Amino acid sequence: MYAVFYWRIGILNNQVLYAGRYYMVKNHWQIYRYGGSKLDTLPTFEVPKVVLEADLKATQPIGKGLYGVDVKEKDDKGFVYEVNDTPRIDRGVSER
Repeated sequence: MYAVFYWRIGILNNQVLYAGRYYMVKNHWQIYRYGGSKLDTLPTFEVPKVVLEADLKATQPIGKGLYGVDVKEKDDKGFVYEVNDTPRIDRGVSER
């Protein structure tokens, strides 16, 4: 599913902890290329409700740990395509 960006939402104890948008590198399939990637962090209240609902629904059966959930948004729906059970949350570092 093509997207200009995807959401990375941090979930801890079934609560939204952080939100970011990873932009795809132009003419490339990855989000990261040295010198070409972009990440926006934003307040969780700016994330579309359908994205947050998809994130929480994806993690509830797993447990109350720390998760980084990747979601693409299309046609007012959130599509989960990855749940990371060991997300990196260090400043300036992301799991690539």
